[in-house]
Amino acid sequence: MAASYITDLTHFLDERGAIPADLPIQARQLAENIGEIVASVTVQGPNPKTTVTCWINKSKNPCAGKIEAGFNLDSLDIIWHCQKCDTHGTITNWENTFWDCGSDDFLDAVLEQPFLEL
Repeated sequence: MAASYITDLTHFLDERGAIPADLPIQARQLAENIGEIVASVTVQGPNPKTTVTCWINKSKNPCAGKIEAGFNLDSLDIIWHCQKCDTHGTITNWENTFWDCGSDDFLDAVLEQPFLEL
């Protein structure tokens, strides 16, 4: 069965918006992986394609599948899915974090899209 991640990105950040130095290594790595998805999606505008490789370990081997991601137009959450291992998730509260590469009118451009599909 594939894993599902529902991630509030602010749960990994301190009051300055940085990853705390005392965050456990596994949590830090997950934050960086989720952040990489956010950066990849938001840097590219309303029709994103990610370049993120899946990090999920199954049988002690990394999956190495490619992550597809886009926006849930109802909530503007980022949704993602690995084509190879079927792991998937939702990222909330990504706006204005370190990884948010969108411009001021980025979300308006996303909302103008008639349909985004994963």
